[in-house]
Amino acid sequence: MIKLKLKAQASLEYLFIIGFFLLLAIPMFFFAYSQANWYNRYNLLYDAVSTIASTADAVCALGEGSLRYAIIELPYGIDYVNITNKQIILHTSRFGDVYAETKCNVEGNFSVTPGIKHIPIIKQQGKVIIGNVTIAPTPEEDVPIITFVPPTPADGATVTTDYVFINTTITDNDGIAQALLEWNGVNETMLSSGNIFYKNKTGLSNGAYTYRVYAQDGEGNWNSSETRTVTVNKTYITCDIFYGTATENNNAINPNNALASDDAYAVLPNNGDWVRVTTFDLNNGKNKGNITSVEIAMEYHREGNYINDRILLAYYINTTLGSTYSYYGDAASDTIVYLNVTSDRVWTWSDIQQLKIHSEYARRGSQDALDWYVDTLFVRICYYTW
Repeated sequence: MIKLKLKAQASLEYLFIIGFFLLLAIPMFFFAYSQANWYNRYNLLYDAVSTIASTADAVCALGEGSLRYAIIELPYGIDYVNITNKQIILHTSRFGDVYAETKCNVEGNFSVTPGIKHIPIIKQQGKVIIGNVTIAPTPEEDVPIITFVPPTPADGATVTTDYVFINTTITDNDGIAQALLEWNGVNETMLSSGNIFYKNKTGLSNGAYTYRVYAQDGEGNWNSSETRTVTVNKTYITCDIFYGTATENNNAINPNNALASDDAYAVLPNNGDWVRVTTFDLNNGKNKGNITSVEIAMEYHREGNYINDRILLAYYINTTLGSTYSYYGDAASDTIVYLNVTSDRVWTWSDIQQLKIHSEYARRGSQDALDWYVDTLFVRICYYTW
């Protein structure tokens, strides 16, 4: 009985000891957590004012009309922001003033509610304005008039090149001091010739872009165009016809007439006579990507009495006959036939440079009393543009 009492007493003592340490540990844990939270909040405050200040310095250096965004995160506990002279100050009850200095005079304001912020910063009339950026209202007749002109794409258009040319006319009685293209939130100075202001955005990746134009007249008044969007899609497939510039032949009459569709004909009078069109003109002003399909083609008809003879359409790559070819029969008037040869090889533009499209008289039994008239031999190619 005594031993049981001793064990019970020891257990109670252990419980009292554990409880005592818990009473000490819990406040220490909450103190440490609180200190870490305060430390994180202070770091966010410091990062915020530093980011705003460095962005303001960049805008100041870029010059009048330059616009940038400072992306920051604000913690809770900020009482207000004070932006004046060359200082940005975040006032808090817990930490006092957290501030950063700038190289240029600054002014402005922004909401101090907690969260991620995109703070616009612009240099306007010699000052760097932070936060609630607006262009001072000016009577409509006293501001520059901005008009988009070709080749600027229409709002919402899709282009298949890796560039977009923005072209505007800007007029004002006081002259134009400068024009800025805001491209996806970044301002760039536009080039000019008279009242034409332009900027060619090159090396673009696929995707959607937004843009607008700002202009300042000789009196310092600003105006802006509407905001437009354009989508770059360089994987667009287009199809073009390419014509040759030279010929080869065997007993063909007027073989060069097979170069163009013009109702002038190369003539094949007898079995085995042939004409080939070569040296295709690929300089059509377009940017060409990978080839997706190739069709050789012939425009032809017969003159004379048809029974059962044929005309062959085939091709060579340099001196090698292609694996796909076809024979065609009677055509009393001009007829165009296409032969798809895409599956013969992985076509490249180098192949097209070596391509020769071949047309040949092929009799069946006794030769018919006719001539084959070939108006043109050409190739139709579909390819990705960029």
